[in-house]
Amino acid sequence: MGGTARGGCSGKGGGDGAIRYALPRNNLFQTQHCIMDMLADTLWAGAGVALLSRRVLIKPSVVAATIVLAALPDVFQMFPVL
Repeated sequence: MGGTARGGCSGKGGGDGAIRYALPRNNLFQTQHCIMDMLADTLWAGAGVALLSRRVLIKPSVVAATIVLAALPDVFQMFPVL
């Protein structure tokens, strides 16, 4: 079969030509880091919307979409690469 690579997305293939990816054994820190990164991005987006809403009327749906789109790239990072 071949081994799996450790350390994120730096995978090396086994003898069968397939590329395998595996999270490190201690992935709790990486999960917390990803969550804190998502939180920081959404807080910055929320702060920007709050400052902009002082001058311009912004619909609640636009506010929600802005916050969701701020976190979306980080959500895709948390999915394992197949």
